[in-house]
Amino acid sequence: MINPDHNRIDTLFKQTFFSFKHKDFVFLWLGMFLIMTGGQMHQTARGMLVYTMTESPTILGSITFVEAIAMLIFGLFGGAIADVLNRKTVVLVGQFVTMGLAVFITVFAIIDYLYWYHLLLAAIIQGAFWALTIPARQAMIPGIVGEQNLGNAMAIVGAGTSAAVLIGPIVGGILYGAVGPKGVYLIISIISLSGFISTSFIHRPADTETNLDTKKLVKQMLNGLVYAWKVKDVFVILFVGFLIGLLTNPLRVFLPVLVVDTYQKKSEMLGLFVSTLGLSSLIGSLSLAATGNWRRGLIFIISGIVCGFTVVFTVSMPVYWLALLLLLFFGLGEAGQRVLSQSLLMGRVSDSYRGRIMSLQEMKLGMMFLGALPAGVLAEFLGVELTLKILGSSAVIVSMAVLVKGRNLRRIM
Repeated sequence: MINPDHNRIDTLFKQTFFSFKHKDFVFLWLGMFLIMTGGQMHQTARGMLVYTMTESPTILGSITFVEAIAMLIFGLFGGAIADVLNRKTVVLVGQFVTMGLAVFITVFAIIDYLYWYHLLLAAIIQGAFWALTIPARQAMIPGIVGEQNLGNAMAIVGAGTSAAVLIGPIVGGILYGAVGPKGVYLIISIISLSGFISTSFIHRPADTETNLDTKKLVKQMLNGLVYAWKVKDVFVILFVGFLIGLLTNPLRVFLPVLVVDTYQKKSEMLGLFVSTLGLSSLIGSLSLAATGNWRRGLIFIISGIVCGFTVVFTVSMPVYWLALLLLLFFGLGEAGQRVLSQSLLMGRVSDSYRGRIMSLQEMKLGMMFLGALPAGVLAEFLGVELTLKILGSSAVIVSMAVLVKGRNLRRIM
């Protein structure tokens, strides 16, 4: 006799991972996951390596800063290139460069000729090619899984990103201690090569490709900005997602301060807090994959409210185990904002503009990162706890206003 519970679990599993029935999507997802995991390992190893070399927090911060700047500068061009050239080719070139940088660092480390400015240069190149690659990869998804499966596919991609963010730093830190920078970058090179090979197996029909002309590229870029401005739904999703992220992302930035000063815990507790965020983000992404296209617009708005409230309550209750519980909800809200903004945008943008709109989505993340600077200045005057309460409350107000006024967004399935 067949167990009904077993059937329900099997059905839920198939519904959650439905997009994996497309072989090309499996290759695309696996390539993305491997590159992202290697990238997270690189971030951890680079931070340790740079600080060991220089003992300078300024140089360490500068390398991260220039990488973010490169992503912002090349972001719009990346979207325009993704809408002009063959997207699979763009992704493969970006992954090849990523692999090449890992090999470069490995070789220079082996011959004892690696200095911090080599890592600075690699960060600029890496940031530029991430900006060129990500929009092309995201824009390929609708052509592989179909418009009707976009919600599920984007959620699975989000789950892969969350898993890479959760696993990569832990593995990178362990390997760095076990085999040193030479060994860890050799492993990153192998992982990057595996991601490149996986992506190369995609057999979907080629995109329409035209000659790359600089004047046309700039025009394409400007057309993308005009398109985002004129299409109301697209503008609202981009703007609301950016604003909520700008107001709630400082919680991540100030976690070290909260751990030590508010919760009176040792700095080691920070790892548990970050892991909790990564785990809850992974759970949120998989949950969204299971729901498919059900009330995506409404969930997107509610996730902003959840993020705002959890920021306020996290700093209002100076008990670390309550903070851990609240961070679970914050991670779920972040997953809703990130995954649903991508799938909602994909469903409302014509294929010829998808690369440019997804580049705006990725640039939004870089701008949120840079937004931590004014939040830090405000915290110097008002204190971290009051600053986060103000920002979190503002996120709730913005989300509530969108919930009341954004009828079209609420109704999007």
